[in-house]
Amino acid sequence: MSFSCALDLRNGRMAETSAASGCSWFWWYVPTVNSLDDQAVSKVRHTRSGPASGRHRPEDPLPAEVVTARPRLIPSGSGMKVAGLVLAAGGGSRFGQPKAAVEVGGRRLVDRAIESCVRAGLSPVVVVLGAAWLTPMPLADEVAAEPADIWLVENARWPTGIASSLRAGIGALESDPGIDALVITLVDTISVGQEHLRRVGSALRGGATVAVATYGGHARTPVGLAREHWADVARAVAGDQGARVWLRAHPDLVTDVECGDLGALIDIDTPDDLPL
Repeated sequence: MSFSCALDLRNGRMAETSAASGCSWFWWYVPTVNSLDDQAVSKVRHTRSGPASGRHRPEDPLPAEVVTARPRLIPSGSGMKVAGLVLAAGGGSRFGQPKAAVEVGGRRLVDRAIESCVRAGLSPVVVVLGAAWLTPMPLADEVAAEPADIWLVENARWPTGIASSLRAGIGALESDPGIDALVITLVDTISVGQEHLRRVGSALRGGATVAVATYGGHARTPVGLAREHWADVARAVAGDQGARVWLRAHPDLVTDVECGDLGALIDIDTPDDLPL
């Protein structure tokens, strides 16, 4: 199967079209966004163009309702729009290279994570990159009924830890008021697949505002957050802690989503962790 590519530098959009099927997908470049940092909170705007999403433009302010993070009524059920957030910016110091580019079974970890999000019904899929800039491979035609909506976010602060990537991803999503919740997954948790993501997304659609995958009762990843908590989480995270500290400080908000029946959580830290 062959693919044709066209890059429109005016709006950051690249379209890939399968010559065999005519099925296309889109990815969008989003410049570095940490919009909940004090100095950046008023510097991004989200626009839309055609069937796919637009990109952030640093010269435009955020809507006031995003800056102040006022609570709003979140729809429940199938009417909710739940995004996927893939954190893939790290340099992989213990692995020896950025793990997003590592191949398992002939496919890069970042492509596996994107496909799992799409199969789980999460849209858009926001991919935060940093140490390595990677163009996602086209998805198989049978993965999605319509073109996948994939945003690439560049996090120039990736050396400071995963918190900067989480803020960048939230910042990329928060300016679209149509997105109600997000599900966070890590590029190096190779065992997390579409069913893990689907279960956490379903918990959010069922009324949970914070949903965490558990394995035998132990909270791990993926993590789901309703929009009302994004600003609080982004301000609370620091260094390499991610959302863990915030989650532990708000146990009353957390809905556990048991995923232990799907197998043990496998986290790729070094080459020895790769499956044979």
